[in-house]
Amino acid sequence: PRSTAGVIRALEKMVEVEEVSSVSGQFDYLAFLRCTTHEKLDELLDRIGNLDGVKQTQTSIILNRKIDRRRST
Repeated sequence: PRSTAGVIRALEKMVEVEEVSSVSGQFDYLAFLRCTTHEKLDELLDRIGNLDGVKQTQTSIILNRKIDRRRST
């Protein structure tokens, strides 16, 4: 909790980070990232994992959105 603000500030500076939400459950935050290659994603995940205050990460790649009501029509 003491390092939360610092982690959020660091994520905010990363242009690949599109959204960060606090969540309930095993993890404290959910971040949506957008990278152009798997290599860039790997580098970004290393940068995030090395931030002071980040204890653990888990990564899932969105393959296809089946329903997305957030898109404007």
